[in-house]
Amino acid sequence: MHISHSKVNRLLHHAAKAYHTNYTKPLPTVICVDEVLYAKHHYGFEMINGMTSDLIEIFPTRTSIDIRRYLSNYDLFNRQQVQYVVTDMNANYGVPLRTMFPNAQIIIDRFHIIQLAMKAVQSTRITLQRTINNKRSCVYKLLKSNLQFFITDQSKIDTTQRNHDGSKELMNTYILKIPYNLSSVYHQNSSNNLVRLMNFQ
Repeated sequence: MHISHSKVNRLLHHAAKAYHTNYTKPLPTVICVDEVLYAKHHYGFEMINGMTSDLIEIFPTRTSIDIRRYLSNYDLFNRQQVQYVVTDMNANYGVPLRTMFPNAQIIIDRFHIIQLAMKAVQSTRITLQRTINNKRSCVYKLLKSNLQFFITDQSKIDTTQRNHDGSKELMNTYILKIPYNLSSVYHQNSSNNLVRLMNFQ
């Protein structure tokens, strides 16, 4: 088909104007929500059926007020049938989702939980690294270039592994010197992340 870009845009614009959301359609028991980039520099609010992965609706804005306004078009009985709402930690979502889905448990998806934990480990590693003056020390070298090392289950670490100069110092440094300091800094960073989770919930 030989159709110009402007013609396609006109057809899409016409279809969009004629489209109306079906607010009477029963909502699924599990809903996943997220932001979605639907046009350049324009983010919307997306709802997906958590059981089938089918798209429920995309709304053109994602502010807390607008999300509540969109969802209020579904009648209360329909919204009460939703048991779980899976989302990220977007500050705009917490209040309207809890309000508009009164019987649903709000669940933060595991991708964002893992992402938050990774950021805490990274922040902790960098914070502790900056307290070390001797840039040639084994501790500093371990902190600077071994992020993967710190996110590995300690039971799976091979303590006999040798570093590039043939010694076991690097692993022994981790086991004997770092855990206490790393733990103290980590708890501080974790507290900040916990506040974020509590504020969302």
